Amino acid sequence: MNLLLLTKCYPFGNAEPFLENEICILANAFDRVVVIACEATGEKI
Repeated sequence: MNLLLLTKCYPFGNAEPFLENEICILANAFDRVVVIACEATGEKI
């Protein structure tokens, strides 16, 4: 089973601060975890 996560901003920013820690846990429960960010700057903001 796959999981698709839609998030405002990843990997940087403060919109989804819990997501980085949760991905490791979710990866154990799903075959594939795909994260799609609506905003990505490439820099820490």
